[in-house]
Amino acid sequence: MAHSFPSFSEGKVGANRSGASTFLLFLAFVSQTEGNNQKEAAIVVEPSYQGRSLSSWLKDLQSTPGNPYKYGPAAYAIRQMGKAALPDLLKIIEKGESNANLAVNAIRELGPLAQPAIPKFQQLLQMESSSIYAAMSLVYLQSEKSVIETLSNSDPLIRHNAILALGYGGTRVDATAVDPIIKQLKEVDPSERYTVIWALGQIGKEGEKVIPVLNELLRDENEWTRKTSAESLGNFPSTQSIPPLLRALSDSKASVRAAACYSLGMVSDRINDEDLVKNMIISLIKSLKDTDDSVRNNAAWALGAIGPRAKDAVPALSELANNQSDNAHQTASASIKHINDRTR
Repeated sequence: MAHSFPSFSEGKVGANRSGASTFLLFLAFVSQTEGNNQKEAAIVVEPSYQGRSLSSWLKDLQSTPGNPYKYGPAAYAIRQMGKAALPDLLKIIEKGESNANLAVNAIRELGPLAQPAIPKFQQLLQMESSSIYAAMSLVYLQSEKSVIETLSNSDPLIRHNAILALGYGGTRVDATAVDPIIKQLKEVDPSERYTVIWALGQIGKEGEKVIPVLNELLRDENEWTRKTSAESLGNFPSTQSIPPLLRALSDSKASVRAAACYSLGMVSDRINDEDLVKNMIISLIKSLKDTDDSVRNNAAWALGAIGPRAKDAVPALSELANNQSDNAHQTASASIKHINDRTR
């Protein structure tokens, strides 16, 4: 930008101004001009790829039913921008903006290229507004140690966000997270324990420690605690899980009974104790008569998941499949095919 400086000539600047005041005015003008130049220099152009800005590509980092094929090209574009995208992504996450979750997706896609941002994420982890996004980013970058350490933070919201992030991290999270998460069962409000239980199930490690805890929680007075415990046991294929799940089929709440049915199906292919499997089948056949649609549906699915070993369930499944008015009839039909499929 071109600027025309005022003349040193006293007459042109102002007939009544002294030379000293004219010089001071000149200095002020120069100072303002330099400030404007610095502001212009501070403007950073947002990184782009193929003519589209980072912000534009971020919008495509979530697949939608209307356009499920946007995510792949967007992820590729983010990787092509590489480290140049980090400053903008960090800014979005630090402010906790509405698209912060998409910025986290971008960090996941950048992978090792985002490693230089780890120290900043560790700082943002201690701020309520950004802790969930920072924690998720650290987990995706396989740097969850600081997230695990945050479980001892005095702020309950930050601890809660750390638990969520570790749960979303799933099996990629290191087994060292299990003990600190189990300790949170005593720290959180009983009405919120299901989040902790869910995280343990998602990580799915240290079963010898987790299974007894979940089995005990199946007796808890809180419905969501029992339901989530039953669901999480499905991620731990062990004979220790079966008896408590069978008991849960008689729970007073349909949500718990349905979760128990589903988990029995999830672990069935890893259970080699035929007597135990037989008990599972007998109990699930009874659940086909449950008064709740979701319980009948999950029981039918679980029997199909057991496969040929559940051949004794075919008559009961056929009865359900022939009842077109029952919402579980399609699942029952599919399960019969699975059971009769000897190639499985």
